[in-house]
Amino acid sequence: MLCTFFAGEILPSIYTLPVLHDLDLSWNQLYGPIREFNKVPPWLVSLDLSRNELSGPIPKTIVQLTRLAHLDVSSNNLTGLAELTSFCRLRNLVSLHLSDNKLLVVDGEGNNPPHVCLDLQN
Repeated sequence: MLCTFFAGEILPSIYTLPVLHDLDLSWNQLYGPIREFNKVPPWLVSLDLSRNELSGPIPKTIVQLTRLAHLDVSSNNLTGLAELTSFCRLRNLVSLHLSDNKLLVVDGEGNNPPHVCLDLQN
């Protein structure tokens, strides 16, 4: 297992690596926003950005990651609205971790408790 330590902002070019299936940047000191994807990597299956200092909203282009099965953005400083119904477009998604952020999580029909297609894991 290769352990690395990264600090700074996430460069959008990292998502364009053609052999990238699993990206785990957890437990670093990454900060700033998660930027929208200019080129959506269709091969990305797992994205773990947890336990950093990322801020701002979850990018809207994240729902274009059609093969994504695991998404973990927990334990950051993310803000804004997270509509669970938008994640339903990710047909392969089996785990979604949004906890320990400053997100307003809604089911897409207002501030009702989440009840659609996802089991939130805290």
